Amino acid sequence: MNINAQPERQQAFPARYYAQYDPATRRVTGWHDTWALSSVAHVPPASGMHPVTPEDWASLPRHLSHRIGEDGVIVRHVHVIPLSMHARRALADARRHVWNEYGALGETVPAEWIAYQKALLAIRDGADATSAVLPRPPAAT
Repeated sequence: MNINAQPERQQAFPARYYAQYDPATRRVTGWHDTWALSSVAHVPPASGMHPVTPEDWASLPRHLSHRIGEDGVIVRHVHVIPLSMHARRALADARRHVWNEYGALGETVPAEWIAYQKALLAIRDGADATSAVLPRPPAAT
């Protein structure tokens, strides 16, 4: 679409400000001030975007991730890291600690460190799907 004359552009894009979004995820993929652009050749039709009010345009931090809520409200998109990913990282840290404190010295690993690693393995691998937080590591000995 190459509408450069202002009256035609305002007719094609009556809301002026738009959020382009992925219909499947509803994540905002672009922001367009259609009346201020020198060309709208790269901009989808208004019918395929979400109109943004002038107040929202002025107040939304467009450099952050957003999504279009089911009610049509634009909200911040916060990426949630799954607990299994946190468990993967904690397990790597625990293994380093256990090796440095016990394995490298040929000492027996305390039972609480073994139980802690097994609990992290269960969360990482999905065998424990009920935990909402990671277990606390054993106290330093």
